[in-house]
Amino acid sequence: MIEKKDLVKTDPTLLHTLPFSASWKRKKEFTKTVKWGDITVTLESPQTINAYDLVTLLQLLKKYIQNSNLFNKVSENLEGKSIIRCKLKPSDFMKDRGLENDPHNRESFIDSLFRWKGVDYTESSPQGKLKTSFVYEVYHDKIKDEIEILLNEKFFDFCISKKGLAIDFKQVLQYKSPRTILLDLFIQSTKWKQYPEDLLYEKTGLNDTDMDLKDKKKALKKCFEDIKLHANLDFTYENGYWTNYTQICDS
Repeated sequence: MIEKKDLVKTDPTLLHTLPFSASWKRKKEFTKTVKWGDITVTLESPQTINAYDLVTLLQLLKKYIQNSNLFNKVSENLEGKSIIRCKLKPSDFMKDRGLENDPHNRESFIDSLFRWKGVDYTESSPQGKLKTSFVYEVYHDKIKDEIEILLNEKFFDFCISKKGLAIDFKQVLQYKSPRTILLDLFIQSTKWKQYPEDLLYEKTGLNDTDMDLKDKKKALKKCFEDIKLHANLDFTYENGYWTNYTQICDS
């Protein structure tokens, strides 16, 4: 059971597809397209959006769930966007993320917020196509030490609705590796007993590297070792599948 203070709810499709980079390195003009069943998701951004940025988005959702009074409705603009505004201090986010409130951590977080401002998210299915953004605008007042963020109200409300998927945010913060962050989020979002190894190479970004199969296996094994250490889940590899024996024993 996830403790309420550690709860985050988000769009299940976002975690099933995980259209994010698993690398700390960034490049310009980032695009990633992922398929999940009959759904195709494309994330486009002027700069790489990685696992760190995904955690930033989840953190905004966590704030929205727990402190909705901090978010104020903004009248819909001429483009028909439904917008909410929040004003928060960087130190609030550092504390929630378990980081020291030092210049480096603050700058990294603020940069991550600004990266979300340029992201376009497109979801295509037999029912049609949806193109949207999660963050419309970000302002940083250095004198007041305050961040003002304009957010997509419809996306945030969808995430916290019954259709939103609950995950343990505190658990995600335990990991230093972006691959392990993505793997943990995928496992939390699916809760399968068995995972095909080839699928996990895709979800952890290992297919986007130049690693040979032997090195991919080692890297994925390391991710599962981190998950066993921090999430107390015991996965075992056999014949191309990773099986969660913890879940089997508990079921």
